[in-house]
Amino acid sequence: CLITLLVSCGEKKQDHSLKMGIWRGVILLQGEEPSFNFIVKSERKKTAVTLLNSDEKLDLDSLIIRNDSVIIPMHSFDTEIRAKIDGEELTGHFIKNYVNDYKLPFRAKYGERYRFTQKPENIPLPKKYKVNFGDDPDSVYAVGLFDQNHGKLTGTILTTTGDHRYLEGTTT
Repeated sequence: CLITLLVSCGEKKQDHSLKMGIWRGVILLQGEEPSFNFIVKSERKKTAVTLLNSDEKLDLDSLIIRNDSVIIPMHSFDTEIRAKIDGEELTGHFIKNYVNDYKLPFRAKYGERYRFTQKPENIPLPKKYKVNFGDDPDSVYAVGLFDQNHGKLTGTILTTTGDHRYLEGTTT
């Protein structure tokens, strides 16, 4: 009995509740770390997530919490995040459901409001660019429109088949 008591006293109790508020998520992809912010909130007695991307907000309402894990389905992209909850951190995978065995390492930290880690510089840049997707004769040309505010860039790529909006980044 004494041994069990001593072992129990030395263990750190982990917090497996998903904290409400802002998080910063990172996906590890080919040596890079694309990041995004999201908000966890309680809505109509359910826990929900809102993805933040520039001025765009995408509400996800089918969050699943089981014991020490969370599943965040992103139905419109046919992807999901599966992660373990450990206090103010999440660790797990970003999964593309439509590709066999496609799992990328994922982590998130609670309370981090920034998205990009660089300290942007305000570098004078043109607002309009010619964009080329590809190098072959079938490449697609588009127009890139960007705005800058203290080193933070936002923009849109205009194509003949539709726009790629809510682009966001920084100058370094």
